[in-house]
Amino acid sequence: MSGVPGTATTSQLEVQTCELTVRSFETFGEDLACMLGLDTTGKDLGTTICKFSDLKKQFRKLTMAGTVCSEGHIAGNFYIFLDQEAIFTLAGVLVVQPEKVIMQNRKFGDKDAVASVTDAIGEIGNLLIGSFDRIFRESNTGHGHFIYKTTFIGDPWANSSDSIGLSPDQELLVTSYEMNIAPYGACKLCAIYPRNVFASSSDAEAKAAIISEPPQAKVQTTAEPVIPPAPVQGEKAPDAAAIPKLVDDIPTTPAKACPDPVKLPEQPKAATDAVAISPASSENGGAVLDSIRKMTQSPAVLPGQSIGQTILVREIMRTDVYWATPEDTVESALAVMGQKNSRFLLVGKDGKLEGIISHSDLRGAMSPYLMNMFAKWRRPLDLATLQIRIKWIMSKPVITIRNDASLNAAVSQMKTSKINSLAVVDANGKVEGILTNSEIQDLLARL
Repeated sequence: MSGVPGTATTSQLEVQTCELTVRSFETFGEDLACMLGLDTTGKDLGTTICKFSDLKKQFRKLTMAGTVCSEGHIAGNFYIFLDQEAIFTLAGVLVVQPEKVIMQNRKFGDKDAVASVTDAIGEIGNLLIGSFDRIFRESNTGHGHFIYKTTFIGDPWANSSDSIGLSPDQELLVTSYEMNIAPYGACKLCAIYPRNVFASSSDAEAKAAIISEPPQAKVQTTAEPVIPPAPVQGEKAPDAAAIPKLVDDIPTTPAKACPDPVKLPEQPKAATDAVAISPASSENGGAVLDSIRKMTQSPAVLPGQSIGQTILVREIMRTDVYWATPEDTVESALAVMGQKNSRFLLVGKDGKLEGIISHSDLRGAMSPYLMNMFAKWRRPLDLATLQIRIKWIMSKPVITIRNDASLNAAVSQMKTSKINSLAVVDANGKVEGILTNSEIQDLLARL
């Protein structure tokens, strides 16, 4: 194994553990890519035998130290270390933080920033050890079980014996791995095994117990189906029948208790061409809007005018607009979207347009374990995310545009506001429709 001293000082079990550790890190990256749609690559940085104090130079900032209890041929606690870049990148992508926030926390994140993603960091630990447990279980007949116990975040070098259970002079077997998640950059993960956890197994036992496979030097490029960690012992996974059936992660039929779309009266407030710049969500529409903007500015039939100037918003907007109230849940909103084949809902109550919500907003609020492929591992907390009120995740205030505005004006507003949809109103502020990237692209495809 790369970086491990000669076999005179390392047992067969230690060598095989290092190989399985690299495969586990690779699998974790593939699991993330599959579950969250990420572009991940990684590489083995090698394995060394060193004292715990020697690791300090590799982890100078905030460090996550996860304690794992191992049963089987590896008997006792070992540790997973993440550097600051790994902490904030992995937790940030899990909770869908903006790219700017993730990049800033990678450089300057502190304990206050950690507080906002504490639950996500714990979940990352569970996912990572779930990957480890799967790989070791498949390849080591002497493997018992890995249980993720505690998470420490801070400076592990101060009072390390009390904070994480490692003394400065303790001899360790350390396997390091670099993961690169686009567009954020590289981060480091380490598996740290106190050498005494291997003491109970001889080389002969290890050779008989471990199904030896050559180490894989591949770099992660494709995602494989992910199997999340098993439920907590004694906790029963919720029945899959309790969840609306998902196809492409959108219910195709409404939930039993799903209300009919709410029809709202006229909006009392007049609107100009474009009002109320909001932090509305963007579904990766920047590049698309750039292309659309160029096309709408191409010459039209009339001299001196472009296509975007001659076409009005009311000519291409969708008039089949569907509504929800702020008190509706993620579950009911998904049901309406699936039933009506719509990726956006306007949100309002008592005649007032209060927000807009997209399919990506809803997906960001849901636990990833609600996907059908993860049904076996669902827990009550995962189900609870379906009951989140959409008022907490909708984009507000809503950016509107007049129905007599030009297509150029609509595209410019979308581009400036970094959004993919506009509510269309008349001169009196009454909502008449919605304009999204899809309608614009369909129009330009027909020209």
